[in-house]
Amino acid sequence: MVKNRMTAHSPATVGKNLAAFCCCNALAAILAMIICFKVCGIEADVWGLLFSVTAACGHFALIAMLLFVLLALARLCGARIAKVVAVTAGSLLLTTLALDVFVFVYYRTHLNPALLGLFLSPAGSELVPLNITMWLVLVGVPAAIVALEIACVKLAPRCRRKPLLLFIAFSVGCVPAYNLIFIFAKHYGYAPVLTRAEAIPYLQVLSAGKLLRKLGVTGNEQSARRQVSGRLKYPLAPLTYDAAPPKPNILIILLDAWRPDAFNEETMPRLYRRARNAVVFDQHYSGGNATRCGVFSFFYGIPATYWHSFLAANQEPVLMDAMARHGYEAAIFASSNLTSPEFNRTVFAGVNNLRLTSRGHSAVARDLDAQNGFLDFLAGRNRATPFFGFLFYDALHSYALPEGGERPFPTDLQVINYFALTNDTDPGPIVNLYKNSAWHLDAQLDQVFAALEQRQLLDNTIVIVSGDHAQEINDSRTNSWGHNINFSKYETQTPLLVFWPGRQPARYAHRTTHLDVAPTLMKQALGCRNPAADFSTGLDLFDPSERPYVIMASYAKTAIMVGDEVFVLDKYGLNQGWDLAYSRPAANLPPKVLKSALMEMRQFYE
Repeated sequence: MVKNRMTAHSPATVGKNLAAFCCCNALAAILAMIICFKVCGIEADVWGLLFSVTAACGHFALIAMLLFVLLALARLCGARIAKVVAVTAGSLLLTTLALDVFVFVYYRTHLNPALLGLFLSPAGSELVPLNITMWLVLVGVPAAIVALEIACVKLAPRCRRKPLLLFIAFSVGCVPAYNLIFIFAKHYGYAPVLTRAEAIPYLQVLSAGKLLRKLGVTGNEQSARRQVSGRLKYPLAPLTYDAAPPKPNILIILLDAWRPDAFNEETMPRLYRRARNAVVFDQHYSGGNATRCGVFSFFYGIPATYWHSFLAANQEPVLMDAMARHGYEAAIFASSNLTSPEFNRTVFAGVNNLRLTSRGHSAVARDLDAQNGFLDFLAGRNRATPFFGFLFYDALHSYALPEGGERPFPTDLQVINYFALTNDTDPGPIVNLYKNSAWHLDAQLDQVFAALEQRQLLDNTIVIVSGDHAQEINDSRTNSWGHNINFSKYETQTPLLVFWPGRQPARYAHRTTHLDVAPTLMKQALGCRNPAADFSTGLDLFDPSERPYVIMASYAKTAIMVGDEVFVLDKYGLNQGWDLAYSRPAANLPPKVLKSALMEMRQFYE
C-alpha cells in the first residue's frame, strides 16, 4: 500500500496526470474549432484540412502547455488545491473559447476585452438579444464545461502513458508543420488555408514572403485565384445593369499621404486652378490611416477590416468586375509595388497582364515612370472602347523631390531622420519639405490633365483625385510623424476632387468617405440597378445625408468615427476615444453604434 501510494504521488505520475488533463482540454478546444469551421461553412481541400489539423493541434497544445505550467505550480500547494485550480482554469479556458466561437460565427471577429465588457454590461442586451434560448445557452454551456472539467480531473489518472506521449509528440510536431504550410499558402494566396487560419482564435503564424521572393520562389496565378465558397457573400445579390450604361472613361489618381492643407493655391497652384471645374468634398475621410486600408476601402466601398478575407479569397471588387463586364480597358500604373500590399490579389486580381512595378531608384523616378506609362497608354489605346486608368504617386509619402529641383518653400532638410524626432522637434522644415514635394508633384499632375485635354478626353472622362490617407507632421502634438499611428484627422482626412462631365462645379461640406466612391461610380457611371447595400456600406458621394459613423482601419486596429470623436479598438479590443485632433479624451462608444458597426464588418460573410 505504501509503495502504491508513493507511486501515485511521485513526480512522474503527477506530471502524467497533469499532462493528461491538459490534453483533454486541448482535444475539447479542437472540437470547438471543428464546430466553428462547420457553422461558418469554411470549406477546405487536402491542404486546407491538413493545415486545420496541424494548426488546431499545435496551437491548442501551446495553450495547454501554459495550463500545465499553471497546474504544476498549483500542485506545489497540494493535490486538492491543484484540482480546484484545474477545474477553474480549464472551465474559464473552454468557456472563453466557446464564447469566442459564438462571436466569430456571429460577427466574424474574435472575442476581445471590449466586446467581453459590453456583453457583461447592462448594455450587452443591445448587442445580443437575450431571449429564453440564449439564457439557456449562457447558463447551460458553462455548466456543461464545468462538468466536463470535473470528469477530466477524475479520468486523467486512467490515461495511459504511451498514447499520451504520442499525442503530445504529434501536437508539438504540428507547430512547425502548420507554420510551414501557412508560409507557402500566404505566398501563393492559397485560400483554403488562409481562411481557416483566420478562424482559429489568436493564432500566431510565421511569414516569409520576402525570403521566398529573394530565393526566386514565385506565386502560382491559378492557385492565387481560387475562390472560397461558404466564406464570403459578396455581393449579397447578383448585380444587374442598365441595358445601355453611359460608359464614361474613369481615371482614378491617388496621391500617397496627401494632406488637405497641401491642396491650396500656394502649394499646388495648377491642380487648385483646375479644381474650379470640379466637385470638391471638403470633409472627406479615408477608410484608414495606411495604404492598404485606404485603397481597399476606396475600391470596394466596404471597411478595410475585410482585407484578410478578401485577400484569402483573391476576390476583386465589384467595381473592377463591372468595368470588365462593360468592356473597359484597364491601365494600371502605380509607383509603388502592387504586391506589397497585395493589390494584385485583391483590387486588381481580375486584371490580366497587370504591371506590378515601376522602374527607378527613387520615388520621383518611379512616379515619372508610372505617369509616362499611362501617357503612352493614352497615345496608343483603342479609342473604340472605354478605359479605366489608375495612377498612384508616391513622392509625398517619401517627401521626395527631383534631383536639383527648385525649393519654393525654404528648408535645408534633405532627408528625415525619424529616430531623431521628438515632441519638441520643430515641424516647420519637414512641413516645407512636404510642400516642396507637393509643388513638384502638382506639375506632374498637370501634364496628365494636359494630355487628357489634348486628346479631348475630359468631356467624357470622370477623373477622381484623392489620397489613400493623410500624413501627420506631429499636428496632434503626440510625437506622431507619418501615418498608421493614430486615427486623428491629420492621418485620415484627405482631399477629394471629382471632375465629372456634365456636373456643375461645387464644394460640398457634408462628410464623405472612401467608402462612398465605389457605390457612386457603380450607380451613376456604370448603371448598376441594385441598391448600394448589396455590395457596399457607403452612400452616394452627392448624398448629403449624415453618416452616423465611419469605420476606419490600420494594420492592427479598427476605429469608429462618430461625429467629431473617434473610438479605437486594438487587436485586444481595448477601447479608447479621442476627439479628431487627439487633443482630449472622448466619452464612451455608444453600444448601439458598436453593434451596428460590428454587423457592418460581418455583412458580407455567409
